[in-house]
Amino acid sequence: MYWLSFPTFFPVLLSWLLVSTAAAQQGAWPRDGAESGTVVSRVSGEEVRFVTEAGFRPLVLGQDLLGGDLVRTGARGVLGIVFVDGTVMRLHPQTELLVKTVGAAAQLELRTGTIWARTPRGRSDVTVTTPSAAAGIRGTDWVLSVTGVVTQLTVYDGVVELANAQGAVLAQAGEAAQAVPGRAPFKIGVANRREAFQMMYAVGPDDAAQLISGAAEDLATGEAVAAADLAEYRRGLRLLQLGDPAAATVLDRVAPRLGR
Repeated sequence: MYWLSFPTFFPVLLSWLLVSTAAAQQGAWPRDGAESGTVVSRVSGEEVRFVTEAGFRPLVLGQDLLGGDLVRTGARGVLGIVFVDGTVMRLHPQTELLVKTVGAAAQLELRTGTIWARTPRGRSDVTVTTPSAAAGIRGTDWVLSVTGVVTQLTVYDGVVELANAQGAVLAQAGEAAQAVPGRAPFKIGVANRREAFQMMYAVGPDDAAQLISGAAEDLATGEAVAAADLAEYRRGLRLLQLGDPAAATVLDRVAPRLGR
């Protein structure tokens, strides 16, 4: 599984900004059909195979995706997609994702690699299939990865059901589960909430700040936290939005005290 740590965030961000500018100049390919999602960020080497075509072509910012499109990242690729149902998804290096349908009910297929996603609260009709299971998303913040025939799920917020023909398991916030062919899915331990932030730090400062803009307010209303820690956490988010390198130090220091 690929995790992007604080020390690598800003070098990757710089390369993301440079590549994104060049990609934006190329322009997106026009599509005919109902849009499922749009590419909002990329780094290097990401490709798409349109449903109507046999070969892959480079992905560019602003590219609309339709049902049946297959997207993939290379060894250095990181891809951000916003789907029409409001789901925000980050594809990490060496990932392949088939967009089946996204609308009233979202159907996706993760063939290999790792995705982090945030689903709008109240949604219960997002399903991601893998070679060994299907993840029924009832939660808002989760990570799914496929390595060979092994599927691993980590839930940071909400609930996700991981199921196959042999059975099912319900992973709640802070839990992880795994599925392999021929065996019912099973829980494997407790999730590290700090990894949720690392999954998001592969994006630009505005994008990352937007994704976690409600995090401080969620803490304030949902958990008993020290006022000073909450204020420091909010300061870190503001620095992140401004692209200040000090954000990494602030968030890394305060996150453990907030259980993040």
